[in-house]
Amino acid sequence: MASPSSLVRRWRPTRRLLAASSFAVVAGVVLLSESGSGDGFERLFGNLRLGVPRDLGQRIDASASVVPDPVDGVCTNALPYANMIDPRPDVVLEYETYLKGLTRGRKPDRQPPELRTLPEGSSFAIWASSGCEPKRLNGYKGKCDIRPMASAWSPDGEDVLLSDSNKPRFQNWVPHQHYEHLNSEENRGVIVVDGDAAGSFGFLPDYYGHAIHDVLPMVAYMREALPDQTKFLLPDTAPLRRLLDFIDPTFVRRVIWLKNYDIVRVRSGSLTVPVMKGPDVPRGGGAMGPVGSGIYNHVLVPYLRRWIAEMHPRNDVPRNEERTVLYYRRRGNANTRVIEENHEQDVLATIRRYMEEYNIPGELVFFSGHNPDNGEIMSVEEQAAFFRQAKFIIGPHGTGLANVIWTDPAPGSCEDRVKMLEFIAAEDSKHVHYEYHGHYSVLGAMPIDWNQIAYASNSTEKDTYIRIPDLENGLRELFGGAHTVDS
Repeated sequence: MASPSSLVRRWRPTRRLLAASSFAVVAGVVLLSESGSGDGFERLFGNLRLGVPRDLGQRIDASASVVPDPVDGVCTNALPYANMIDPRPDVVLEYETYLKGLTRGRKPDRQPPELRTLPEGSSFAIWASSGCEPKRLNGYKGKCDIRPMASAWSPDGEDVLLSDSNKPRFQNWVPHQHYEHLNSEENRGVIVVDGDAAGSFGFLPDYYGHAIHDVLPMVAYMREALPDQTKFLLPDTAPLRRLLDFIDPTFVRRVIWLKNYDIVRVRSGSLTVPVMKGPDVPRGGGAMGPVGSGIYNHVLVPYLRRWIAEMHPRNDVPRNEERTVLYYRRRGNANTRVIEENHEQDVLATIRRYMEEYNIPGELVFFSGHNPDNGEIMSVEEQAAFFRQAKFIIGPHGTGLANVIWTDPAPGSCEDRVKMLEFIAAEDSKHVHYEYHGHYSVLGAMPIDWNQIAYASNSTEKDTYIRIPDLENGLRELFGGAHTVDS
């Protein structure tokens, strides 16, 4: 069986024509399917037009019980698009209500954010790119406040983008006059950029998972929308650098990395910035506010998915008998939402038992984001290889599961999709994490069969538990059964 390390060696960015293979050209790049045919990519991405997730040929009635999925391009999915596996009807209903708010983003009339162009001489600055900023930032309240902030202003000093919300958490575009003194205090000066430039900052780009689902989708969209010579002004964080170096090293040559308080002025060109609306989804569904994927997730993530497919074609997806059951464990890697040690052994024993019962090929592999031999953080390439070879993904909500972005970008059918079982918080376990918030909320446009089970009420923020009967029901769903038992 192919190991993750062997997949790493095979998975390389490519735009080459392979003379011995058949191919399809989409957006100017060669996309190969597992069999060497480009039909799958043409079917999935050929009609993905700028500004609309997918050209369906007709308007979708979002109130219908079953609609063609305009995002993943693979399945006809019933609403809602993710499945809460729980014997309690009230929990299932609450989860579906939450998801119906999020699926507003799947309406075909939901357009990507407006890209506003400013004239030559305009300026852009990122004042705060993470949640814990120096006390000298205006409004500091003595604690970490998730409030990334930036400004864009015209040559005459007019701020062209200010958030439309009075809630401090969503005041992300701010008046530059309140913060430009920080540039002077640091003796930074002004960075002059010649030619067209585009500025974007996103939500918590210094965290690996947030960089994936709250920063890169917007970058991917702007990359398609703007001319190839456009320079990108992005927050200088280690995770974002690592991710872009892996996805597309050529694109990185166009990036100008900005530290907090850097000011950029555009000369002999224009400045383009995204206009993000405030949240309009219930109970945290728009928690990324105007700067992350937020309510635009289902519109923007397909652009990231297509970018990855261009640079890392699916000919690296192994045969079904070689694909793995990946279990994500946070032990030794995080201080919160860690499955209690003894309980985790019961969880793993249950997974192994159901793999045997359903004759699941491949092996159970463990992923923590760290190399098990030396404890070092895996490279992006190594993490991507683990997830690209997975058929089933199981584990607690956490940054490591953002790696589902590397899974098969173009499965041939609903049955071929990666299947995921994520542990998330419900009403009686919301002290563990945000209620009903899982990776479907931020990466739901990926062609994944999304399933969730809830943490048990006796979980704490640090040590968590799940109900084994719920896990059994979830595994039946993943591995092919439909029978359920009471918790």
